[in-house]
Amino acid sequence: MIIQNKEVLLILEGDGATNQGLYSVPGGRCGPKESPADCAIREAFEEAGVVVEIHKEIENFLTTVRGNCFYGHVYESRIVSGVPSPGPGIIAVCWAHLDVIEELEKRGLMIEGKLLKAVKSHLKSLS
Repeated sequence: MIIQNKEVLLILEGDGATNQGLYSVPGGRCGPKESPADCAIREAFEEAGVVVEIHKEIENFLTTVRGNCFYGHVYESRIVSGVPSPGPGIIAVCWAHLDVIEELEKRGLMIEGKLLKAVKSHLKSLS
């Protein structure tokens, strides 16, 4: 997750995405021989147009999406260059405080599960 001023950068996923029509944080599957940290850096650039520096791993977990099991890794990162803008397949990007994320969650517009729990927990720790 990309953090700035106690806010997290969210993306709104477009048509064909696993989380189509939902807000999430930039992320995705690792390529062959790509580390989870390198994947997070690449996905931030592809989905939000920014180059990030990872500060630390926040959490990792085992999860299942559409019947496929995989490990999720959540990193705290900061932008080192670029201005957030939607990449291919992304409808919008925006900065959000915890209260905005909780409102999106209530409206069914936010991803669910372990990733959301990790994002909310980390934002609470920054308060």
